[in-house]
Amino acid sequence: MRSTSAWIARRRGWRLAVAASVVTLTTCAADRVEADGFTGTAVIVHDGDTVSVRTARGLVRVRLEGIDCPELAQARGREAKAFTEHLVIGRDVRVDTHGLDQYDRVLGRVFVNGTDVNAALVRAGMAWRYERGHEDRVLVDAERTARAAHEGLWADANPEPPWQWRREHDVGADRPSPHASPAHGETSDRVSLADARGPFHGNTRSHVFHRPGCPNYNCKSCGETFLTMQSAEEAGYQPAGDCLKK
Repeated sequence: MRSTSAWIARRRGWRLAVAASVVTLTTCAADRVEADGFTGTAVIVHDGDTVSVRTARGLVRVRLEGIDCPELAQARGREAKAFTEHLVIGRDVRVDTHGLDQYDRVLGRVFVNGTDVNAALVRAGMAWRYERGHEDRVLVDAERTARAAHEGLWADANPEPPWQWRREHDVGADRPSPHASPAHGETSDRVSLADARGPFHGNTRSHVFHRPGCPNYNCKSCGETFLTMQSAEEAGYQPAGDCLKK
């Protein structure tokens, strides 16, 4: 009887030790993603400067550090996304990480076969470099080259920086639907943005997002999931007019 009790106690102790080891390994893996960099396969390009990388521990969303591409709704926004897709989609990448941003995305410098993707975007005139913080000479030189050659956005008469565009369009705050309100006498089952709850599904073709209960919540192209409206809008998606209203 005593030996059986001892065996049970040892088994319980072993299970606790294994559980503690799993927690430790998970924590260490998370630390490595944030601090030491990682490798994986780029499987989604959300916009010019945001990609999702498939790793051994799951999908990691990466915000390319030190640069800012035009928003999808801006001039050159779709072009910047296509440029990034051409460089990284389906390819093995290395991400040198620089912490997390306010949306819990990994900030990183992305490399494909030795090509610095962040710098390549700036050099092609598909992105601005950030001017705050430390001066990155690689990005400074890349932007100088793009300006001199009138590449990409620098060929435009008056290119608008994306941070200015976001401020003018109040991106990140609740925005009214682009669809018209129902005519007098009609009814609408659209829910106020202030009352909407996620998770939200994003249509990767139309770049609108739907709340649970929307007619198109599980649409064929709804391959993106966002926990908050802010994260959906940050990724360049707009609220669907058939179920979300101001």
